[in-house]
Amino acid sequence: MEEPQAEASYRTARSEAVRENWWFIGCIAIALAATPLLPLLPLVSPLIAMTTPLRKDRGRMVTLWVLAALLSLMVVAPWIIGIFDPVFVTEITGRA
Repeated sequence: MEEPQAEASYRTARSEAVRENWWFIGCIAIALAATPLLPLLPLVSPLIAMTTPLRKDRGRMVTLWVLAALLSLMVVAPWIIGIFDPVFVTEITGRA
């Protein structure tokens, strides 16, 4: 007994969606795991995602890029703040 064509295509589409979900979860895990290793390493996660089926889903790619950028910025922020020397700001305002 053969499956109807519509049911077979539904199963294929569903299995592709499940596979895409696992790629998305994996890329998020890579970004989170890479954060303490090197300051800009989380940005590699969206680059990896561009070689997978996730590249077709704009919303998930934007989510990965934003997450990677925020994680990288969290790590790099102390150096950026250090460049502007917060002591200089307190001298101008007169507040401690």
